Amino acid sequence: MIKRLTTSDLSMIEKLLEEENRETLNPENIRSFLSDTSNYFLAFIHNEQILGYALAYTLARYDGRESMMYLHEIEVKESARRKGIGKKLLNEMNNICEQNGFMKLFLITNKSNKPAVALYESLSGEASNDDDIVYTFKS
Repeated sequence: MIKRLTTSDLSMIEKLLEEENRETLNPENIRSFLSDTSNYFLAFIHNEQILGYALAYTLARYDGRESMMYLHEIEVKESARRKGIGKKLLNEMNNICEQNGFMKLFLITNKSNKPAVALYESLSGEASNDDDIVYTFKS
């Protein structure tokens, strides 16, 4: 089952983060993320356990065109990989985009991340070009 998680699912998320050794995350930050309706935390749940999840943000446009969705993270537990969970999560994100009139769903990955590239291409994802560079700036 895929579910968009809300603040009522906080304990389930905290358990997942503990299992992933992400104990440094603050529950209030997670609550704040989940409270913002422009954020999406989709989870693939089986037997009350999160086996995979996807995090995305709505990006509103200043020019009046339709919003876009940025997929920031998609993760499937190692023991549950290669069972279609990543595809199901990505398909659900696409469904949300269609239902809400988003212009597109996009993400950034590395060519060296072969499993991710294979997943995105298997779902007809298209790389816009072969020479993108991502710059980051520390504040």
